Amino acid sequence: MTTDLSSSVHRYCLNYKGVPYQTKWLEYPEIEPHFKELGIPPTSTKPDGTPFYTLPAIYDDATGAKISESMNIAEYIDKTYPSGKPDVIPPGTEVLHRAFQDAFKEALLPIWPSYMPHVPDKLNPASREYFQRTRAKAFGVKHLNDLIPKDEEARTLSLRKMEDSMGKVDRWLKPVGDKPFIGGNQPIFADFIIGSAMLSIMYSWGKDSVEWKALSTWHGGRWGKIVDDLSKYETVN
Repeated sequence: MTTDLSSSVHRYCLNYKGVPYQTKWLEYPEIEPHFKELGIPPTSTKPDGTPFYTLPAIYDDATGAKISESMNIAEYIDKTYPSGKPDVIPPGTEVLHRAFQDAFKEALLPIWPSYMPHVPDKLNPASREYFQRTRAKAFGVKHLNDLIPKDEEARTLSLRKMEDSMGKVDRWLKPVGDKPFIGGNQPIFADFIIGSAMLSIMYSWGKDSVEWKALSTWHGGRWGKIVDDLSKYETVN
């Protein structure tokens, strides 16, 4: 299981489409040199203008394609491996999916201070120090544990902010009704975005944590249910 909020998106896509693949696990410090070695493009750029390399990425030895960033990967899979299944990004929804991806990331921001301190405990030693150092710097703290609410009142306030922010996403999804996915009875890329984030948050917090038990039941249990509904596509090959 990965702690990265988006690294299960491409796995959902590949498993849903029935595309065979093999996972190569990397430690955080290995990502950039490995991408450069294979010629995989950076995901984005850092504030100082230098390339920024993040997972997920795929290398397709059948075509020689080297793709980074979740939506780019999904678009490539749809185009290259139609497989009889509906596209995970239905035609005409590309712009809407890009917008949803950005908006959903913003909605998750109140969760980060509670989520981040738990991640290092799930990592191997080679990644633990790197993650702790780089993410603490990004948040402007000496140690990620400094982000953890210090008392019950602060914890309650933190949970309320998370619930309010996820409530905004829930309102976006009201037209879905009682269907299991945004795509109806079949998942689409937006479902995979949500499911991947919820799966990683559950793993990092712990299934029995106060935080996950709260989040998974908010808004009619939507956030826990998406993890369950997508579990058939979780298999790691």
